Amino acid sequence: MKEDYLLAFKRYFIYVAQKCLKLPIVTENRELEELIVKSLDTIFQNALNLRLSLPGEVKINEFGRGRVEDTYNLKHIIQKAIELISRKTIA
Repeated sequence: MKEDYLLAFKRYFIYVAQKCLKLPIVTENRELEELIVKSLDTIFQNALNLRLSLPGEVKINEFGRGRVEDTYNLKHIIQKAIELISRKTIA
């Protein structure tokens, strides 16, 4: 049952995200990633963060500042969330 809710939320979120990423871009991929994770239950957020925990690479941007490069994209985060809640993973 919860899987159905997550899949419905995923479809709607992807629909809105695609509109936000079209020109003119309203938001960045990183902001959408943070938004979808923050919209989940706190316990589920922690489980998802553990599933996704891989170190990012530090890169230097055009201003000479170091920053952590995005390790994941939005679809990867959603895929891992669905894997966490799927009946196959729970069993």
